[in-house]
Amino acid sequence: MKAAEQFKMYADQWLANNSEYVVPIIGSGVNMQAASMEGSKEQLDWEKLISDIVKECGVTDPKLLELPESFIRKWETVLRVYAINTKGYMPYKAEHTLQKKVQEILNNFEERSKDYSLYKKILDSGFKDIISLNFDRCLSLAGNSNTIKSFPDEKSKDAMPLYRHSIIKNAQKTRIWYPHGDTKRFDTIKLGIRKYGMYINWVENLRGTYMEKWYEEDTLYCRYNRRSWIPPTEWDKIVRTWTTPASWVNVFKSAPLLFIGCSLLNDEWPLWYLLNQRARQTAFLDQKGSPDTRPETIILSAGSERPAHLQKEPEYIINIHFDTYDEMWETVLNFFENSRLANN
Repeated sequence: MKAAEQFKMYADQWLANNSEYVVPIIGSGVNMQAASMEGSKEQLDWEKLISDIVKECGVTDPKLLELPESFIRKWETVLRVYAINTKGYMPYKAEHTLQKKVQEILNNFEERSKDYSLYKKILDSGFKDIISLNFDRCLSLAGNSNTIKSFPDEKSKDAMPLYRHSIIKNAQKTRIWYPHGDTKRFDTIKLGIRKYGMYINWVENLRGTYMEKWYEEDTLYCRYNRRSWIPPTEWDKIVRTWTTPASWVNVFKSAPLLFIGCSLLNDEWPLWYLLNQRARQTAFLDQKGSPDTRPETIILSAGSERPAHLQKEPEYIINIHFDTYDEMWETVLNFFENSRLANN
């Protein structure tokens, strides 16, 4: 089956069951495509971001000419070199400065690109939640939303990105989540190994709270509906109504997920951890006689080779691989338009 046909099979199901509950998870590839659709205007990927940071800091060192392949290790290398070459700087101070540099670079990028048409197409599609793995707020600014909502009682700054989100003033009141932090507040930005490692602890704490609530709701649901378990389709609708604390982890655990413009490499420790936990939670749906189906986890990719780390469906991931990026984006844009029509 060709990629477009395979994707349409899932898209038709989502459109029939209310596509607003599908959660697009967007990465830097979306920004690249947004620029391409405007006639190849300014493009900003992670490689260019690192290069711009090095230039901004004015540090020259042979170590910066051959950085590690892993993005978070690139960041750690730049951080150490910057600390070494800046008198009186400890690494934590260097990271603080580099985070501010990232914020400055991306704030400028936002101003130049927030009106790109692709962002409006995504917002017009009628999704309830969108998870952005980017730090920039191009998507929310395209929807005229400059404020960030959060949970006021975080115990640590490291936990802030669990809750921070923008709300778009549309019919769905679309929430845009920033798991890696956002440019509204530079100290939320997570790039390096230390930040990711500390973050997983907070993610797990919230996952534990989620599961406690799930068991509680499952008991009530089964009592009233004479079922042996609460199906994911019903559970997801319950989760979407939670307000305290609203978090991207809750949405990620229960909704159909569609990764667009995301390579989802092994660097993404918190996401892989949650994908594993999500798969464990829904494993029972493979049991004989299960009356419901598992919420899909679909990652789109394109190019000459299928990503090796997504083969053989790890964590129940379905990798739909297109021969070309043009074909992939034609299919995605068609889904956005059909979703817009279905939700209007």
